[in-house]
Amino acid sequence: MLKHGSYLLAIILVCFFFVFALLNSASASLKRMKSRELDAVRAQAGINIGLSNATFYDEFDKFTIHDSDTNVNSTDSLVFEDMIIGDGQGWGYSFSTNSPLEINMIEYDPTWGGTYIALKIACTDWEQNINYSIDNIKFCNKDLGSLDIGQISMPSFELQIAPPFDEESGIYFKHARDLKIENIKYNYNNADDELLFKNLHMAQSFDGDPKDPDSWSAQGKFQTGTMDGEGMSSFAKFNIVEENDLQKLKLNLPMEGSLRIENIKTPDQDMGPIVLDGIKVHKMETKMVP
Repeated sequence: MLKHGSYLLAIILVCFFFVFALLNSASASLKRMKSRELDAVRAQAGINIGLSNATFYDEFDKFTIHDSDTNVNSTDSLVFEDMIIGDGQGWGYSFSTNSPLEINMIEYDPTWGGTYIALKIACTDWEQNINYSIDNIKFCNKDLGSLDIGQISMPSFELQIAPPFDEESGIYFKHARDLKIENIKYNYNNADDELLFKNLHMAQSFDGDPKDPDSWSAQGKFQTGTMDGEGMSSFAKFNIVEENDLQKLKLNLPMEGSLRIENIKTPDQDMGPIVLDGIKVHKMETKMVP
């Protein structure tokens, strides 16, 4: 499995360390410390960052996820071709914080008698303007069509990413968020096949009449993984594995919360609102094969 974290995380960390690497401060200097002095140093808290309309624009000819035991040029992989991350209008995506973005390391117990470290990224008042566009998705060299997701708003969130435990591989994560996606468009083959999810909302719960989207009011955060849970079973997992000579996309997604969609459209029909309230999935393992 290609080891990588959140793209947002990579951007923030790279920018943070780049700025501080170039910072020339007369009041700051390096100090050689003895081993016993280093042993006495312990991190007390994480890093808080403020962002004001931090803007980026990214294009990828190809973004590939594959099993770590597979040759990088193998077709046994999940590939996003001609991928653009922007604002959906041809310009950059942006982030702003009205409360600090917290980056910290936290401890968790993956099994009895052990302690592991996870990376935590969280913000209680977050603004973003972001859209994902993928011209073609391929899985094991099979064309699956195009996907467009955006605008995505997420007023608050918490993300935890942990290394795999023992001999496992993949991405282990927990994610709590209040989320709205204006459009999810999936197009298989041509424009006549477009499937549209209009205004998808995710939260812990909703007030309002399920039949009247204008009355909906989100409360709390939808959780993937169990935020206050212990052990590896509390993490959601994403991996590409080989089983019986077949490459498979493997997902394990425990989740809790409510999901509502204002409308689902096909070329021939409007299906109206979809309401899934009180979701509680303790364990769900899904495997996808080409």
